[in-house]
Amino acid sequence: TAPSSVQTLEDLKRVQDQIQIVVKKVRPATVALTSTKSGASGSGVIVTKDGLILTAAHVVQGNEEMSIIFPDGKAYIAKVLGSNRTKDVAMLQLVKKKDWPFVEIGDSDGLMIGGHVIAMGHAGGYDTRRPAPVRFGRLLSKNRKGFITSDSVLIGGDSGGPLFDINGKVVGINSSIGQSWHTNNHAGISALVLDWDRLLKGDTWGQLNQNPLADPDSPVMGFTFEETTNNKGV
Repeated sequence: TAPSSVQTLEDLKRVQDQIQIVVKKVRPATVALTSTKSGASGSGVIVTKDGLILTAAHVVQGNEEMSIIFPDGKAYIAKVLGSNRTKDVAMLQLVKKKDWPFVEIGDSDGLMIGGHVIAMGHAGGYDTRRPAPVRFGRLLSKNRKGFITSDSVLIGGDSGGPLFDINGKVVGINSSIGQSWHTNNHAGISALVLDWDRLLKGDTWGQLNQNPLADPDSPVMGFTFEETTNNKGV
């Protein structure tokens, strides 16, 4: 296993070796999500052999099903199950019956600040020219609502993708980019597990506080002003 802190070049090499082991293990289960109906896209991760997928609530909202694209380019249909918008987590089920590649669920509550983490996702959308990029970083913070932050750089398309601990277990779901690319928010897996039965049953609840404009249950009031010279909306 990788050392918890890097003091020597040998420590750094051990961390690198461990990252390569983890990526080889988890990349087959890191998928892209798209919807021709809504135009939504993002990433997700398969966590059971029968094809349960975890992603972000803002990726699936408004869709009953989505296309799941695997690293080899093959696409399959998944049914959207439940979502907790407040935690920005959602669950889908691959329709086709088969044994799917999957990863283990970890424990975000047990993570140590400063610990190594690995973020994955189809940054910028699925790309046939390369596999899902890997971003290595450290855990920056945790809060009581179950969200965690890391400095594993994320961009658009990474939403819903997995955050792994150094042993390759899912500890978070990519939620949103912070004030900089180096401060990123993830829905902690321990908080998600508390909602597992409701998500599996198909319940949808809560509000997308990260982006109220994207929440169909949130009213929005806008204003225009006469002195506004550009026409960029309210």
